Amino acid sequence: MARAVEGFAEAFTDVHPSLQPTRRTIALAAPTPAGLLLAVLEECLRCGSDGEVAVGLAGARIDENGTLRAEVQVVPADDPHVNGVVPPLLSWHEVSLAAHADGEWVGRVAAR
Repeated sequence: MARAVEGFAEAFTDVHPSLQPTRRTIALAAPTPAGLLLAVLEECLRCGSDGEVAVGLAGARIDENGTLRAEVQVVPADDPHVNGVVPPLLSWHEVSLAAHADGEWVGRVAAR
């Protein structure tokens, strides 16, 4: 999930590494792993509508109820060290998440 947030930010913005993010606590739930990935990506969009860019995910864990609890790392979208803008709305064409043979998870996201 952390890689998904980082990849999402990199797809739309260029954030200078000297910019220190702040953290915002989230709790997200979905019935499937792909649904949880989509919920995380939708949270990234919400950050954009709040004037922030989500650049990372820290402390991610899934609790006993299947809820992902984590901290989204965000930077102000209007900071001079941030180039680019996260779109306010995306059309999701494919969001999938599957276990890979080596135990890692592989995600695929296609949006317009």
